[in-house]
Amino acid sequence: MLFMYYEPRFTSNLNLWTRFAGTNGTEELYLELDGLTDKLDGDDCYVLPQLLFANSSFKELRFSFCSLVSIGVVCWKSLKKLSIGYMKLSNDLIQNILVGSLVLEILELDHFYGINCLHVSNVSVKKLILSQIWSGMTEDLNSELEISTPNLQSLEILGCFEEVHCRLVDVTFLVEVTLEFDNDLRYNEERIGCYEMSVNTLRGLLRAL
Repeated sequence: MLFMYYEPRFTSNLNLWTRFAGTNGTEELYLELDGLTDKLDGDDCYVLPQLLFANSSFKELRFSFCSLVSIGVVCWKSLKKLSIGYMKLSNDLIQNILVGSLVLEILELDHFYGINCLHVSNVSVKKLILSQIWSGMTEDLNSELEISTPNLQSLEILGCFEEVHCRLVDVTFLVEVTLEFDNDLRYNEERIGCYEMSVNTLRGLLRAL
């Protein structure tokens, strides 16, 4: 477990630490970095080394403020829970991870942006947690996130989802759902508009259940 504020000058030290964790049978790896939240890609985030993505020992992983964009083949044969926070993602990246994580049971995405279609077809994945989608990190306002999870049993959608419309496509086996929207109306009329958008999203989610 490592918690620290990331700067590029720490890269070599982090590489040594992650290499040690990845080659010594580590089962749980928490890499909780912090940095400027308006810069979540490129040289401003720590690029995870490829050796971490072909590992049969990991059972639980948590990455925060790292770069996953350039990863190659993923092979996490034992991974049960994956948590990704404060990151730029993509549809292909998520699919690459899911294909290589055949026994994954819990997927958590926290403070993220860059995806518009989340299709989780893995039979093993039973719980999905989505917290705080950042549409404001891109120029694509009023965006949509399509969620298709035919084998999912538990779904949590939490936080502030301003200008992001979440749409459920296939949630046939859901037995537990938590919807929790956070909107602060104290500031201006724009916040009220965000609140109305969240209400419409909530209504759409409820109709899909």
